[in-house]
Amino acid sequence: MTYEELGATFVRELDAILGERIVSVFTYGAAMFPPAPVTDFDAHVLVDEPLDADTAARIDALHKRLHSTFDDMDVWYITVDDAKHSTAPKELRNASLFDESWPLHRAHIHAGRYRRLAGVDPATIVAVPTWDELDTALQHEREWLAARLDESPDYSVLNLCRIAASYANNDVVMSKLQGALWALAALPDEHHQIIRDALDAYRTKTFGRTDARTFYEVMRPLVEKP
Repeated sequence: MTYEELGATFVRELDAILGERIVSVFTYGAAMFPPAPVTDFDAHVLVDEPLDADTAARIDALHKRLHSTFDDMDVWYITVDDAKHSTAPKELRNASLFDESWPLHRAHIHAGRYRRLAGVDPATIVAVPTWDELDTALQHEREWLAARLDESPDYSVLNLCRIAASYANNDVVMSKLQGALWALAALPDEHHQIIRDALDAYRTKTFGRTDARTFYEVMRPLVEKP
């Protein structure tokens, strides 16, 4: 199933579950930055009220069915009221999860790097983030990556590049591929191979070969706040 086919199927089946409770469904991520490789389906679903247990279970079942047709699905369900604010919105299917990258998602929306799949245009709902909010979100992503260097090394390498490029360019709206290209231009030659290996891992879908822990030490001055 292609990314576009998945989006259409997802919205059709989600509408059968939520109906008029859907305010907006939009997708973002690598698919908005061709020719970046697309390995997951990133989306937000804004609804008019919290989900009851039965509805959440039906949505979970939908994700389980669709996950078998696509590499990965990363979808947040939040209320439209939460979406209007700058604080990290709560994931409605798991009250312990909050979207700490919400400022980054809002920046991508207001830069036009999203696709509306259903409902209202999210650009009319979400606020433009401040740089302080973006800085906090970038540092949260860095800390999250630092705890997963061995678990997801290729992902970590490319996202460290993206975080460093975001600071260097004062712009968070970029893909992992764009971050990697920036790093290849900005870093000494001795660090290029690990970046190329991480890019190749996404191209071939053979992950786990890079040494993200060593690369983190290289990138530390560029991604950590002083």
